[in-house]
Amino acid sequence: MSVRDQNGKTYTAQSDGDGIFELRHLAPGAYAVQSLVSQNHYASSGGASVVDGQCMEMPVLLRDYSLRGKLLPGLNATVELVGVDDPSRQIRSDSTEPDGRFYFRNVPDGEYMLSLTTWIRAASDFYYPGTFDRQKAARLKIVNQVLSGGRTLDFNAEMLPMVPVPVALDPPNDSGRFSWRVLLSSNNTLQEKRWASSEKFVLLYGMRGASYGLGLFGDTKHPLEYKDCRSGITPAVANPGMTTIHIAIPANCQ
Repeated sequence: MSVRDQNGKTYTAQSDGDGIFELRHLAPGAYAVQSLVSQNHYASSGGASVVDGQCMEMPVLLRDYSLRGKLLPGLNATVELVGVDDPSRQIRSDSTEPDGRFYFRNVPDGEYMLSLTTWIRAASDFYYPGTFDRQKAARLKIVNQVLSGGRTLDFNAEMLPMVPVPVALDPPNDSGRFSWRVLLSSNNTLQEKRWASSEKFVLLYGMRGASYGLGLFGDTKHPLEYKDCRSGITPAVANPGMTTIHIAIPANCQ
């Protein structure tokens, strides 16, 4: 469980087998629940106001999500529920995690479709379980703020039109002078991922069968020694199960 004080500082505690958690030596002031590590529930609490020298209670209720599901890991996308009878009624997911999991909570009762919007120049929004055709989208009924028939809707990766494009630096151990970004471009649309030194590869996404240009761009980490470095363009075609594409760091930047 994570709680946050008035200045935005977070404190974390692990509950015991009885669901009791404890935080000590907190400064006086108001605290609110920030997050709860659980794939099935979210935390609901009115928070607590800590008084110096006193032990305060902060009851936390675990509530079920209205709906949860999973996309591809690292896919930059917007997940929304769209009203069947009123398309202007759109509810964006409360959160989308790096591993692709998304969550909705407190969804008003009604009939919806689950839509997915990405940057990747798709023909239109993509709908669950796997179609661009709005008429073929699954109709989802929310009753008593819960999805009827179950709460989990995972997108089948084989039905998604976008596929991962794994990219690695070659050689992986550069001089450390540059902060690198991997760029994927097509038809004046650009996607980029910043490279973290601890990563073995990064995932970008493209439409199945589409052609792209991959490039590497780096700028020096110290602002007083500014310099940039660019690689050549590596052509790539996005296909399921494609092998990792290695991009060489220019010799003068290694």
